[in-house]
Amino acid sequence: MLLRAIDLHKSYRTDDAVLNVLQGVDLTVDAGETVALTGESGSGKSTLLHILGALDTPDSGAVTLDGLDVTGTNDRGRADIRCRLTGMVFQQYNLVPSLNVMDNLRLQARLAGRDDPGWNNALIARLGLTGQERKYPEQLSGGQQQRVAIGRALAPRPRLLLADEPTGNLDAETSDAVMSLMLALVDEVGAAFLMVTHSSRMAAMLGRRLQLSAGRIA
Repeated sequence: MLLRAIDLHKSYRTDDAVLNVLQGVDLTVDAGETVALTGESGSGKSTLLHILGALDTPDSGAVTLDGLDVTGTNDRGRADIRCRLTGMVFQQYNLVPSLNVMDNLRLQARLAGRDDPGWNNALIARLGLTGQERKYPEQLSGGQQQRVAIGRALAPRPRLLLADEPTGNLDAETSDAVMSLMLALVDEVGAAFLMVTHSSRMAAMLGRRLQLSAGRIA
């Protein structure tokens, strides 16, 4: 077992009410497993993903990743976990506009102390970006930008790749190509893969499907 979440609760206070988003979420992900997380809009999928990826903390409950207590550590510990153990891909590409393709791809690996020129060049080729290394994000198509974001997440060879609607801004043909590429690279790296998606078609490409409903895994 690579990832385990136990009894996660998370709520947010609005001006006139408390919104209970997660109400006792339990889940596990094995090493090398691919899992789709589905659910209605507002069901808490992104909140859960952020907690699992050490970007946020629950009100209560526990997360362990590769034997490390994610929820029990401090901000510095969570930052270290994000650098060394996880990669994240979002619907918005979140590339650094002032960095070219290669430097965007290298960014996470450099932060993790795992910048490997040979692997970076191999990733560029696998991503279909050979010849684009010196271009900037604004010079790329949406599909190309998402490929760079995927490369950035996988450059440090993380144990777990988390993705939040990674094909949400892409057309069907590009979505299929990006998903196939992501799954192939995840397999090559040996990472587990947990993806939030609204698309049944995208979910069907992964090995297991979970549904978040009423704040819990159904």
